[in-house]
Amino acid sequence: MACPVMGEPDDAPSAVGDDRVARALAGATTTQIGALGEETAAVLLEEVWDGIVVTMGDARMPREGATQDLDLLGFIDGELIAFEVKTRYRSNRAGRLTRTGNLLRPRLNRARSLEAGRQGSQSYVSQRVDASVDTGEGYGGIDVRVIAVDFVAMLAQQFAVDDAGTRLTPLEEPVGCADAAAAALQRIVEHQLAPDVAIAEDSGA
Repeated sequence: MACPVMGEPDDAPSAVGDDRVARALAGATTTQIGALGEETAAVLLEEVWDGIVVTMGDARMPREGATQDLDLLGFIDGELIAFEVKTRYRSNRAGRLTRTGNLLRPRLNRARSLEAGRQGSQSYVSQRVDASVDTGEGYGGIDVRVIAVDFVAMLAQQFAVDDAGTRLTPLEEPVGCADAAAAALQRIVEHQLAPDVAIAEDSGA
């Protein structure tokens, strides 16, 4: 089931860019904030980090094609990478940086069972990659990264994840994500309004 459309109240003043994102975040549920974070990460992957998105988790939004439990699967420099996205907005960790200027390291979920594997670990990822990509018999694992999206600092940063999913290392300095968040919000609204538009066209409205 799709989450309600993110956006401004009908009687709110017109707003664009950062203002519109701020208004949407202020009235959003936790699920909607997470969805915006994942879509923002996808925009950054394509437009800032020169990557290609292969698949996205559904983030409670209707999407075409296969969906899977990994937040993002994509290519950077020809290499297939699994991405988990961690979004902060209302957390007391939001808006905080380390002394070296990095975002605080995201926290990955612990394994619910030995078979499930810790989030971000190779065992966790391998169970999910096959749903989207034919890895073949020689599959030996892929790189895993976490994209931290902070909607208070309006920054995003990639972290490399070790095979066990227990150690995260910053890969580069944080990048601004205000423009990406605005583009992501527009994508979400378009995804969620698309069925209504199709119904109106079919009925001749």
